[in-house]
Amino acid sequence: MNEEDRLSALLRQTAFPPTLLTPGGAVRTARRSLRRRRVTMSAAAAVVAVAAMAVPTLIQVNQNVIVANSPSPLVSPSPTPTPSLSKKAASPWVTEALALPAGIRYASAQTVDATGRYIAGVAEDNRVVLWDNGSPVLLPPIPGRVHDVYARSINSSGYLIGTAEDQKASVEDNYPWLYHDGQMTILAKPKGDIRVQALAINTRGDILGWADNAGPVLWHVSNPGKVTKLSGLDGGSGLGDDGTVGGRIGDGDHPAVRDPSGKVTIVAEAPGRPGGKVDAVAGEWASGWVAGPTPNVIAAKWNLRTGELIQYPQYAGPIYRLCATGAFLSERSGYGGTVFVDPLGNYEDLLPLAEADVAAMLANPRSRYLDANDLSDDGTLVVGTQFGRAGGGEGAVPVMWRLKR
Repeated sequence: MNEEDRLSALLRQTAFPPTLLTPGGAVRTARRSLRRRRVTMSAAAAVVAVAAMAVPTLIQVNQNVIVANSPSPLVSPSPTPTPSLSKKAASPWVTEALALPAGIRYASAQTVDATGRYIAGVAEDNRVVLWDNGSPVLLPPIPGRVHDVYARSINSSGYLIGTAEDQKASVEDNYPWLYHDGQMTILAKPKGDIRVQALAINTRGDILGWADNAGPVLWHVSNPGKVTKLSGLDGGSGLGDDGTVGGRIGDGDHPAVRDPSGKVTIVAEAPGRPGGKVDAVAGEWASGWVAGPTPNVIAAKWNLRTGELIQYPQYAGPIYRLCATGAFLSERSGYGGTVFVDPLGNYEDLLPLAEADVAAMLANPRSRYLDANDLSDDGTLVVGTQFGRAGGGEGAVPVMWRLKR
């Protein structure tokens, strides 16, 4: 397998992470995630990040796609910011355990809505948990012999979407689901597709998904039985509140966004190294990765208003989660935990629960691993999972980090 194929395979694996199905599966998932993130960055990536592009010029290349290029060498580019590498003296975050539904021992927190009111995750036995202002509710079971259930995204109206797998005979049937107000609905699949995932939902109820054959697809909460193929992108996983979709052209050949009118723009790429993908969209920001020194990828963020690209080689790419302020979640290269990165590039450690808080559940707190999964739109609330061993078994504690005010 050549380097391009290997990178493509790596990205396909990391773009749609598995869920936390069982206590054992929870920790295995975390460890796989850690290994995947580490292989994308080399020691040479621990250098100060620089902004790679100034405000781009737009060049029309065909009817639906425009390319963002750097200005002509004859034009003096405007100054570009250098992201900071500094760490704040003390973490400004308070770590809290989320309450568990009665009878549930382990769970993960996987997504939070823009306001911070709703949090969703998955508990043991593939049951979905919804927290409303901190109060947990166990949702109705997803029908079928399901496993790998994942709560992907929730909006501020409480519409929750996700993906599950159902073993039917010798066929692995992967399907998307929608939950709202006590009702679980299976979303329609494109004709001929078996494996379909729901990836993101925005405030107006658009749902972005992926089908193995059809590629990027859209639903709306008002008509879950209708699925529409999304034109212009070969892959998509980021969805903005205005309907902007972030994704890729080719198999990571170019990072791109599709605006609500259907126009596709190839956003700025690393100079001399085409390639990348947009994995998240929030407000005027997008994030994902750009090509780095082979075979590495570089964590990246774009300002969709100005066209500016900012690269972060000191953080393990890609950047899957960011908020409207431009802050995002990532890992420092060679560091086994998630950090919060503020809009200026300063990182803040997200600390584990105090050992006394989890001593009853995690018999060996030193085997802890933190996985922060999502953040509110204002960047003041982060949700995730603390993993560890409990009495010879493996467990997961849903946690949230609140910014001190």
